[in-house]
Amino acid sequence: MERHEQLMAIICCLYMFFVAYLTFTNFETIGSPLSIDMYAWSKEQSTRNNGYILGALGCMSVGILIVTKLLAKRFQDRALVLLGLIISFVGYFLLLPWGTDYPSVQIASFTPTTVTSTLSLSTPASTLPTTTPDNDEKGCPLDYHWCYTVPRVQLWQYILASIVITIGFSICNVICYSIFSKKLGDRPQGTMMGIFTSAGSLARAFGPITVGFLYKQWGPRVLMIFMLLIVLTSVVVLIFNYKRLYIETESELIGDDDDNDNPIHINSSERARSNSNIDIA
Repeated sequence: MERHEQLMAIICCLYMFFVAYLTFTNFETIGSPLSIDMYAWSKEQSTRNNGYILGALGCMSVGILIVTKLLAKRFQDRALVLLGLIISFVGYFLLLPWGTDYPSVQIASFTPTTVTSTLSLSTPASTLPTTTPDNDEKGCPLDYHWCYTVPRVQLWQYILASIVITIGFSICNVICYSIFSKKLGDRPQGTMMGIFTSAGSLARAFGPITVGFLYKQWGPRVLMIFMLLIVLTSVVVLIFNYKRLYIETESELIGDDDDNDNPIHINSSERARSNSNIDIA
């Protein structure tokens, strides 16, 4: 029975780690096309601005890990994972498009240029005005039907949600490792940690494909609802297995060892007392 409870806790950790990586991977994947479509950034602007954002988030995550280590001394690991998942849920809720401000739709633009033509060897060359199409696509593509019905995700929403999602991911990432390693028991650590890391790799493979399809077909609203449901399922799984994820503290482990040692001391003292009674007799 105890081994079954341990196995359920391990499976729960694997799913939570998968969802945690899925939240951040999907945000990384959707960042570039979302910024191009919503804010009419060029590809160069999107690459540069999102690079700045991700760089700042990376620096911020270092501080979050330090704070998480301090919180782990006061709170149970399972409570911190629940907190991280709830924060991730709030982050994707912030990314839901609201209002009546719709994204700009791509319009074909042309740049005036000149072409030099020569009719024959006897006539001088002439310069003719012409136009060339711009290759840099800005705004929501014309073939995305949702561009006309789904409101714009505001820039402040995008930045605020990126901060919140990073906080939730950083907490879940490190605490899931902690719970998983403590719940393995006598199972081979190397093999099981490899399986655990593979859950994150699966999220990186599954996330971009799914996110790209949902975004192209139905836009950011359906995508964010999908992510909200995924995170919500992980919260439900965590609550259902909350007791199984309990980690004994050092004081409790020392207390259990003392309880196990006490019967031995009691039995030895009783044996010594009986031997002394026999000698007296």
